[in-house]
Amino acid sequence: MANTSASLQGAQFGGVANVNRLGGFGFQAGGVANVSTSNERFNGWQVAGAANYVGGDFRGVQLAGAANVAVGTVDGGQISGAFNVANNANGFQLGVINFARKMNGFQFGVINLADTMQGGSVGIINASLNGQFSVDLWTSDYFQFNGGLKIGNKTVYNVFAFGVSPFGQSNSGVTDSSLILVKNPLPFGFGFGLGAHLPIKKAFVNIDGMSWMVHDRYFSWVGINMLNQLRVTGGYRIHKYFGVYAGPVANVSLQDNQYKSLRDNALWEYNGNVNKMQGWIGFVAGVQLF
Repeated sequence: MANTSASLQGAQFGGVANVNRLGGFGFQAGGVANVSTSNERFNGWQVAGAANYVGGDFRGVQLAGAANVAVGTVDGGQISGAFNVANNANGFQLGVINFARKMNGFQFGVINLADTMQGGSVGIINASLNGQFSVDLWTSDYFQFNGGLKIGNKTVYNVFAFGVSPFGQSNSGVTDSSLILVKNPLPFGFGFGLGAHLPIKKAFVNIDGMSWMVHDRYFSWVGINMLNQLRVTGGYRIHKYFGVYAGPVANVSLQDNQYKSLRDNALWEYNGNVNKMQGWIGFVAGVQLF
C-alpha cells in the first residue's frame, strides 16, 4: 500500500503512495502519489496516478495523471493530465496548465505561464512577464476594421481578435435561400491566431496563422463558415509603446454552400456538393500599442 524511506537509493512501488523524507536517487511509482518532502535534491523518476511532489530540487521526469509540483529547480521534464508547477524549470512542461517562475525550455499546454521565459511555449494562452503584450489595430482586404490582443513570450504569441466590415461586400451570388441576409451585409468575425516573433533590433518580422469564424449581422452556427490566413508581416517599433507593420496574407476560406462566398474574384475555387473553398492573396497593415 505505501512505502517510506529516509533517503532513497533504488525503487519504491506503492499501491497508494511512496514517501521519501530526504534526497536520494531512484524510481518512485505510486497508484496515487509520490512525495519527496526534503529540500535536498531528488534524482530519478516519479510516476503517479494522481500527483507527484518534490520539496527541493529535482532532476529527472515527473509523470502524473493530475499534477506535478516541484518547489525547487527542475532539470528535466514534467508531464501531467492537469497542471505542472515548478519554481525554476530547465527542460519541458507538458500539461493543461503549466507554470514556472523561471522557464528555460519548452511549455506545451492550454495555458502556459511564466514570470521569466527563455525558450518557447505553445497553447491557447501563453504569457510571461518578460514577453509580449500589445493591443493591435489593423485593416485587411476582408475585414476592414480589426482589433485584438497579442499575448505571448519573446518568440511565440497568441492573437485574440475581432473584425468587422461596415462597408460590406458585394451581394452578387446571394440567393433567397442563403442564410446570409441579402440586403446590407455586415460581415464580422472572431479570430484566433498563433505566431512567431522575430526581433531585429527595433524592426521585427511576425509569421502567424489566423482562423476566423465569420458571421453576417447575426450569429449563425449552421454549417461551417471560416476564413483561414497565413500572415507574414514586417514592422518597426517607432517607440517603446508604438509600432507599425504591414505585409501579405494568404487567405483560404472554407464554407458551407448555403453561405455567400467571401470573395467575388478568387485566385482559385473549389465547389463541392456540401462545401466550397476559395483562395486569394490579400494584405494586412496596422499599428501595435504597448
